[in-house]
Amino acid sequence: MAEFKRRDAIILGFGLLLIVIITIYSNIKRNNLNKYSFYTVGTVTSIGHTGISGTYWAEYYYYVNNKRYVNSNSRGKHGKEILKKKFIVKFEQSNPENSQIYLNYEIPSYFPPPPSSGWLKVPSISSKEIIKHRQDSMRRDSAAILK
Repeated sequence: MAEFKRRDAIILGFGLLLIVIITIYSNIKRNNLNKYSFYTVGTVTSIGHTGISGTYWAEYYYYVNNKRYVNSNSRGKHGKEILKKKFIVKFEQSNPENSQIYLNYEIPSYFPPPPSSGWLKVPSISSKEIIKHRQDSMRRDSAAILK
């Protein structure tokens, strides 16, 4: 009986140590991402929902210095409407694999591509530009339908 309690205490101790290590590692990654961040454009390739935790995730790819990176983030509820769309991606300059996609910051198709090493600041897209782009897209779509 005493051996059983000791074994349980050791297992519990290792489990808690593992949780602490994972938490510290996650905090270091998040801090580095925020401290040494650059921005680029990523394209969503797939979306999903994990049944256990109820988390939604999006898988995306992006390029930094002409190298392709693939990552996924769990962020909000988004459906198939975001597939193949482009969004801002924040990445760590010295470790581009450490990234986060911003699904609320869609990049219009007319927007110029980022430099290969990324932007230092998020480029601004004015409301007028977005409205003009949508109107132009609607005109092109209407013209294509009428042909």
